Amino acid sequence: MKKILLLALLFLCYSTYAQTEQTSFAHSLRVCFYNVENLFDYTNDSLTNDDAFTPEGGYHWTSYRYRYKLNNIAKVILAMGNWSAPEIICLAEVENRQVLEDLLAQTPLSFHSYAIVHFESKDNRGIDVAMLYRKDKVSVVYAEAVSWIYPGDTVSKTRDILYVQMQVPHLTDTLHIFVNHWPSRYGGYAQTMEKRNYAASVLRQKADAVMQLHQDAKIICCGDFNDYHYNESVAEVLRAKSPDNVQGDDFIHLLYPYFNANNTGTHKYQETWGILDHLAVNQALYYAVKGFKAEKSGHIFAPDFLLQTDENNRGVKPFRTFSGMKYVGGFSDHLPVYADIFY
Repeated sequence: MKKILLLALLFLCYSTYAQTEQTSFAHSLRVCFYNVENLFDYTNDSLTNDDAFTPEGGYHWTSYRYRYKLNNIAKVILAMGNWSAPEIICLAEVENRQVLEDLLAQTPLSFHSYAIVHFESKDNRGIDVAMLYRKDKVSVVYAEAVSWIYPGDTVSKTRDILYVQMQVPHLTDTLHIFVNHWPSRYGGYAQTMEKRNYAASVLRQKADAVMQLHQDAKIICCGDFNDYHYNESVAEVLRAKSPDNVQGDDFIHLLYPYFNANNTGTHKYQETWGILDHLAVNQALYYAVKGFKAEKSGHIFAPDFLLQTDENNRGVKPFRTFSGMKYVGGFSDHLPVYADIFY
């Protein structure tokens, strides 16, 4: 009889705890990142290197192809929300604000109350990072373009880091989001790694400054880092680790379950899949007991429609807009990633 009463008491305590946990985090925001690969409009901008993406350019980038890509991107975004509308969409490789306005006005995203956060960067190719957010679910209280120049190459210009502070109704907590697109590996990994290390240091310093200014700040860093989780920029400079490897104020990499998975990643180079697109959070967000709290792990979004058979290598690969210079009408050479933030 005593055992039965003890079990009943334990069950009651667990049920009360579970109910408290559920009511403490009754809502969520889905934070997504997607490198949309060369979302250019089809007009020539004399100030940027966009000539290839015009009707007369090498890609013969017409109004039809442009609008088809816009609808493809909208399809991916809505699919990431289970055919609803994710609350926060972070993007890389968008040419300007106009392409974002067209994306929201000329696709099914027009049925949702998205707003734009975008700053024009000085990138040589004219591509930027940006954010779309559902203004009926979340509000922006501050936004900033964090510009930086690599000291070893002051001529080349690159993308800014987008920093956005966000809040939801009836919650005093603030979510701090950093959107990144670090320098590419063009020219070789060893020849370009220091630029990405420097970008990582700028991000880490800015995040540290936020944590010093705001006690218990909740931070998420996302983007195309053009490095893998084990490279110096991510593992040693940003210090984004799996939860069982964190020390001190290390960040937690939400895609850690994919680290040792075969034939899995966000990008494929020849036969090898790897994670170039990242989601990392600080420990205040990961281990939170109130306010915003990150889910335990993030997700690589890889439905069949975003993949195609890899004829030159094994398996499948991302379904791109172009195969070389040939137009095939796909999506991007990257797969998107996302994570839910509970509150």
